[in-house]
Amino acid sequence: MDLARQIMLEIKNAPCTVSWVDIHLEGRTERDISYHVMQLAKAGLVEAEGTTETGSDVDWKANDLTWQGHDFLEAAEDDTIWQKAKKHVQEKGEALTFDVLKAVLTHLTRQAVGL
Repeated sequence: MDLARQIMLEIKNAPCTVSWVDIHLEGRTERDISYHVMQLAKAGLVEAEGTTETGSDVDWKANDLTWQGHDFLEAAEDDTIWQKAKKHVQEKGEALTFDVLKAVLTHLTRQAVGL
């Protein structure tokens, strides 16, 4: 989930003039990033496309967040709330799935703003 969040932050912060966001993250391979972009696209969080550049490997490139991706990132952008949400889910022994994490993030965000 940390890598998915990092990728989404990179996409959000990329200039609007680029057609594909070139994502490079320290300690992560291009293959790891490409795989996670593909999974984020399948989950409906990013707009992305798989391309074959050389050989048979498909390289997934993202160009934007979807509405659902923006909603998730809005809740997940604050580092303190992100860490609290992950800790809460892990302490409860729940699986760190997107739906569970989003529900906890939304709850913590509402608490933070007094709702």
